[in-house]
This record gives sequence, structure tokens and C-alpha cells, in this order.
Amino acid sequence: MCDVILQACGSMEAGMQFCSDNGVGITDVPMVGTVYQVSAAALALGSARVLTKAAQQGITFGTLALRQTALKNNDGTPLLNNDGQSLFNNNN
Repeated sequence: MCDVILQACGSMEAGMQFCSDNGVGITDVPMVGTVYQVSAAALALGSARVLTKAAQQGITFGTLALRQTALKNNDGTPLLNNDGQSLFNNNN
């Protein structure tokens, strides 16, 4: 959850507010597809400067450090889904 809090609020100072707003614990593992609410109170406790810098530089927070390998067809071309996006294999 810490990565989600940092990405959403820019600071762990907002952690308890964010968790309270969303009914989650700070040590919970975020579930894929879950939409979390970021309240004005959580943003006020966070860091607008960090959020701005991360957005400008395309930084995403993540501690799992998954390595992704692009999947390829037998001819070496990228394997794409129906939307034309590349498919990846996560390697730990």
C-alpha cells in the first residue's frame, strides 16, 4: 500500500488518512483493478512538489521491482493483444 500512497499523495505523511479514507491497512497488498479515493485531506498531508516532479519525470513508485520481458512471436515480432498493446512476461 505504501507505493500506492506515495504515487497518490506524494508522501507517507498522508498514509493513515489515505488508508482510513479507503478502508485499507497500510501493510495491505493493493489488489489489481482496485480504485482508491484520494481525499482533499490526504492530499493536504501529502507533497504536491513530489507529485509534480514524479509526473514531470514519468516516475512511478514500486518496490516489487518486477522485470518485464516483451513476449514475441516465432518470427521475432512483438506479441500484441487485441488493442495492439505489447504483451509482457513478469520475471521475478
